[in-house]
Amino acid sequence: MGGCEEIRAIAAQEGRPNLEIWVTEFGESTCDDPELFCVSEPEQAAKLVASLRELGNAYPYVPVAIIYEARDEPDAPGPARQAHFGLFRAAGAGEEPTPKPAVAAIRKLYLGN
Repeated sequence: MGGCEEIRAIAAQEGRPNLEIWVTEFGESTCDDPELFCVSEPEQAAKLVASLRELGNAYPYVPVAIIYEARDEPDAPGPARQAHFGLFRAAGAGEEPTPKPAVAAIRKLYLGN
């Protein structure tokens, strides 16, 4: 996770060597446009699990990591990339969102099932 060591060094210089760092709003978009640096759903799962493992193994001072975001928002304004970071696919009216492979991968990472 680029930057964590640099932030810790600055905190230590300022007298806070035990500062915890929260990693927020990180993730991978599964939009359909490869020019926007989107990934497939299986790639999203693999990359998120790799990042969470790295955080857990190499950065013990990071107690919180927040994935952006829970559910796709295909009707949101802005580029397609922004609308597809979710762990769940958006659903139609009256339907439940469906999980992307990342949900099972993260569940397996933390719960073993």
